[in-house]
Amino acid sequence: MINDASNEYKKRLINHKRELAKRKFHRNISHLRLMLVIITITLIYILHSHDYIVLIIPSMFITGLAFLLLVIKHLLIEKRISQLKALIVINNNGFARINGHWRSLPDNGKDFMNEEHLFTSDLDIFGDNSLFQRINTAHTDFGRHALAAKLSTPAQPPSNLYQVQCAILEQAANVKFRQGQ
Repeated sequence: MINDASNEYKKRLINHKRELAKRKFHRNISHLRLMLVIITITLIYILHSHDYIVLIIPSMFITGLAFLLLVIKHLLIEKRISQLKALIVINNNGFARINGHWRSLPDNGKDFMNEEHLFTSDLDIFGDNSLFQRINTAHTDFGRHALAAKLSTPAQPPSNLYQVQCAILEQAANVKFRQGQ
């Protein structure tokens, strides 16, 4: 099972890195926009100097529309690049956890340490080489705080333990959902 998870993280890393490499052409869109502006200015100058003033507005509309489409395309590509970079981090961290390298992960929950807490300092719940560092996959402050609260609270009676275990099993199989895809 661990090999399956390790292979899944590795496969996802390769796919996301490959897609990210393909998206590097987004810089060309910036060059296209600059060329479009230069072409528009040149076209307006030529039309004005040859007394085709009636054609200036339609040509500005067409090139402006093309410019707007290039801006939208560029923004969409940049958004996808940000998503891919986040997915690469998520899968790198997952791969590190599976292969026992979780101690190298940066978020150790040190900011939640409380020396006066009943058991968290005694059991290495937070800090370097801690349980928090081992299991934390949260990428938001809300998620980090929710995990810290769960780890800092004494265990509750197992009245709904079965439902929690079922939910965990369901999410374990749903990698795309867990990674926000």
